[in-house]
Amino acid sequence: MLFPKRTIHGLLESTQVEKCLVECKVNAIDSDCGWYYFGCCTCNKKVVKVGTLVKTIHGKEVTTHLWWCEVCKDNVSNVSPRFKLHLIVKDDTGETKLMLLDQIAKGMIVESAATLLNGSFEELEDPADLPDAILAVVGKTFTFGISVEKEHVLYGSEIYKNSVNLLDNEEHIEGLSTPSTTPSTKKKGAWSDPPRDITSTSKNLRLKTIKVEKMSDLEAEAGKKT
Repeated sequence: MLFPKRTIHGLLESTQVEKCLVECKVNAIDSDCGWYYFGCCTCNKKVVKVGTLVKTIHGKEVTTHLWWCEVCKDNVSNVSPRFKLHLIVKDDTGETKLMLLDQIAKGMIVESAATLLNGSFEELEDPADLPDAILAVVGKTFTFGISVEKEHVLYGSEIYKNSVNLLDNEEHIEGLSTPSTTPSTKKKGAWSDPPRDITSTSKNLRLKTIKVEKMSDLEAEAGKKT
């Protein structure tokens, strides 16, 4: 099944539940909410730090961080940092915000969240201080698969909770041609040619937050309809 290509304006004005693809340029990164969170290694859900336990083992102090997992309903210590990025993206028709969780973001960022934190389990003192590896995506163009759900069409929900991923299969695109100058190694929705400049008269400053997750969910949904 082909997923239709939409502009940002078309996405924001959508009046039907659908799966679509949006090609857009990363214009900036909103760091107000930070760029990572800690997730439970059992259920992969977000955890909240509740304390630190220090033990002496063979004469050495061993520090264990304790976290509460609402899904597991228990204190856990086996956690790992995960990406949670808020990207301001735009095309010729408008601007919006994408929220990328770890499964998607790690396909764009050359280093893992754990590597960037260098083993730290502490909250950032300055969330605006973004690592260079994350800032490197600014100015690049990607194609995202987006699911427009009922709550967006009927109730004007400001947050899209959809199944989305970087495109890695051009067969899902309807009417999209990849520039011939793009080498095959630059697939996954990134093109070497940047989009045309956006003038102040063509900007649509209406913002919505779109949660970006897995393409596999899109493909599964497509399979149900074929």
